[in-house]
Amino acid sequence: MTHTSRANPWRWRLLVAASLFALVTAPLSASGPVAAAESTAGGEAESTDPLVALSEHVSPHSAADFTAGSWAPFASARDAAVQLIERGEATAAERTEARAALQEATDDLVMVRGLTTLVADYETASPPTTPLPPGLPSPKR
Repeated sequence: MTHTSRANPWRWRLLVAASLFALVTAPLSASGPVAAAESTAGGEAESTDPLVALSEHVSPHSAADFTAGSWAPFASARDAAVQLIERGEATAAERTEARAALQEATDDLVMVRGLTTLVADYETASPPTTPLPPGLPSPKR
């Protein structure tokens, strides 16, 4: 014996439609995880200056995570940007130039974080145990 539901499917459709309508028409609030992510720990809004914002964004980068060749120009551009920000008397052209240099150096960074672990795993991995299909040459070691 099977049980059949006697609930009217139109009631469920009406409930779903009303819920969707309420979600779409409800105003977005200024609280929640998105608003929390947009503010800093002190509750202040993030800087509107693009140079300061980029400088704060790249400040956690560490030399150990990038190649030495890509880190040197980045560190130089980052230090120049920090000095320009601290000086405070820079012209708009100087700030734009410093931001462009820092952005370019950031884009050119080559990350090696975790690469040594991957190489070590690769070196210790055993070769496949399944035989090669006929006609394929065996790998030379």
